Amino acid sequence: MNRIFSRLLCIIASVLLIFSYSCKTSEVKQDSPVVIVTNSNGNGFIFELSFEKGKKHHYPLMAVWIEDAEGNFIQTLFVAQSVAKGEFQHATARQGQWVSGPLRRAATLPYWAHKQNRLTNNPDPFPSPENPVPDAYSGATPSGNFILNSKSDSKLNRPFRVWFEINQFFDFNDFWTNNKYPDDKDYKTSGQPALVYASDIINPKEMPAEFTLKLIGHSHWSGKDGSLYTSLQTMSTALDIVKEIRVKVREK
Repeated sequence: MNRIFSRLLCIIASVLLIFSYSCKTSEVKQDSPVVIVTNSNGNGFIFELSFEKGKKHHYPLMAVWIEDAEGNFIQTLFVAQSVAKGEFQHATARQGQWVSGPLRRAATLPYWAHKQNRLTNNPDPFPSPENPVPDAYSGATPSGNFILNSKSDSKLNRPFRVWFEINQFFDFNDFWTNNKYPDDKDYKTSGQPALVYASDIINPKEMPAEFTLKLIGHSHWSGKDGSLYTSLQTMSTALDIVKEIRVKVREK
């Protein structure tokens, strides 16, 4: 009887071990980063941006771009497709269901939108179906960790920075409540404003380069302007959307 009981314990232990290994393998596979490629025909520097999600990450939208050291916009490297086209999957509600379609969500990524508009000088800085961002610079929104492989249009001959803006819909807290600005329709779907990250200044003469992007502020809560607000005291869950963002830059 003891021998049978011992064998039974060994079998149970083996099954538990296999199950544990299977779960760990599944978790690793689930968290494996998705690779996104944009502007593959660019003739400039190669950018590899690694994004690791935080514990409050839940389908945020984001944009990645480069500026010179004086803050002049150079180009977009990546922006979520819904923002780039001005068309969202959950645009309007009909008969109790969300329907996709054109939508202007000014609170989503306003710092990037106002910056990039300085090159186009459009009356409205936010992309739309009539004024979209070219396909080369946009892509599907990643649902978790990802690696962005992109290129600048041409080789940069002056110091520059890599910028990153991220926003998560309906991310309210005790300060950024859902009735804070009751008459502001752009704020109502946002909550905590988009956060802005940036690298240190990258010198083209010192390649390859690698930096961790730092959180430096937030955008306007409803996209009314393109200012950077540096106080983060009122932010909470938004601070945990991102765990780490790193960027590597090298010549072709």
